[in-house]
Amino acid sequence: MAPSGEQEIIWNAANDRKLLLVILSIQDVKPDREALVKVMTTEDSKLTASP
Repeated sequence: MAPSGEQEIIWNAANDRKLLLVILSIQDVKPDREALVKVMTTEDSKLTASP
């Protein structure tokens, strides 16, 4: 429960996305593109490793 007078954060897809974007914007994140391709590729779609 949030302290008196403050709103509680509802953890839904929109707020999860917002949190991830904030973390990525304030940290020095260097994605491993090859690893992302391996994880994100499906039968229907394939990522490319080029930036």
